[in-house]
Amino acid sequence: MQFFGHLRQLWRQRFLVAVGFGVALLAGTLITYSISGFPPKLESRQYVVGVATASVFVDSASSQVADLGGEAKLSDVASLTVRAQLLANLLGTSPLREQIAQRAGISPETLVAISPDDAADTGTTVSVGATLDESDRRASVVNLSVRETVPIITVAVRAPDRTTAARLASSTVTRLKQYLGSVAAVDRVPNSRRLVVKPLGSAHSATEPRGPGRVLAVGISVLLLLLWCGAILAIEGFARGWRQAAELESDQSSERSTGSEQQLDAVIQRASGNASGGVFALPERPQSQPRPSALASVEPADVPAFPERPVLPRRHGVA
Repeated sequence: MQFFGHLRQLWRQRFLVAVGFGVALLAGTLITYSISGFPPKLESRQYVVGVATASVFVDSASSQVADLGGEAKLSDVASLTVRAQLLANLLGTSPLREQIAQRAGISPETLVAISPDDAADTGTTVSVGATLDESDRRASVVNLSVRETVPIITVAVRAPDRTTAARLASSTVTRLKQYLGSVAAVDRVPNSRRLVVKPLGSAHSATEPRGPGRVLAVGISVLLLLLWCGAILAIEGFARGWRQAAELESDQSSERSTGSEQQLDAVIQRASGNASGGVFALPERPQSQPRPSALASVEPADVPAFPERPVLPRRHGVA
């Protein structure tokens, strides 16, 4: 029942609900699309990139996997892991980075190579010579990593399309093999002491969507609309509670004033009833006794006698 009560409250405020729906729809649209150009045009923020991975195993001429070694063993797995780390760091620097880009058919300025030291120490995502950042969708990113206990170099590539990503992964492995062969030939390293790079299968490529999708936009829009409706219900409930509190306070004041008047009327009625029945009478005001006059205590003999005024004869014509 409370749910239907909330629905009725929202129906009474349907104009505000419609405004909230428009705001949520606009927010979801701006998350999924960007507005650019004039006249304004919507462009999707979601895009598809190509990804590819390749792995190479750095081994010795006498394989560490099959050869148990002997007295003249020159290398072990730990030393090979260190050399694999060195090779991965070299692939991310010039001129190997530029050569990998040229072999894959892309501009060296768009290739971002992240070596193990870059990712672990400085966290940099921009190679020397690259003009694009890793987050730019136009950039091609080659991420090189080495496992801690195994001399395996993993090449993870992200490019604007799947074909470019596969070419970059294959070019990185091929250029590494060529680099080791050229250095060993220049230094005249015997074959028994050379490092051997063995690709672990061919490069695997695929496509991946990036950026906010429609599902995320719909979810955010629904969440915003629910929050908007909750705010409407909360504000309406607050206003209703405020009015009820004001009415309750007014009723209490009226009751107090009415009670006081009733008590006063009851007192007056009781007083009137008692006076008419002879039970209650106001106290009589005490009559004041007359003060004794000073002349009352004087005897007639004490009063002095005054001589009588002589009677003058009247003149005729004079009143």
